Amino acid sequence: MRSGGAGRAIALAADIAELSRHGALLDAAGAALGALHCLVNNPGVSALQRGDLLEVTAESYDRCVDVNTRGTSF
Repeated sequence: MRSGGAGRAIALAADIAELSRHGALLDAAGAALGALHCLVNNPGVSALQRGDLLEVTAESYDRCVDVNTRGTSF
């Protein structure tokens, strides 16, 4: 953070599991704020349907990994 001044922030909603859209998301942030010095990825999805862990589908699991882990990493 800059000394003696407040930082600026914006919120941008996006599906970070869509890796091909990351560049556009960063471009939008840069256009709104100028040079980026800090980026916070705050994903968080859970199973598509609440219930027994043993009943989670592969589709639901893949969605969680794609958003919470893969999207954030890339």
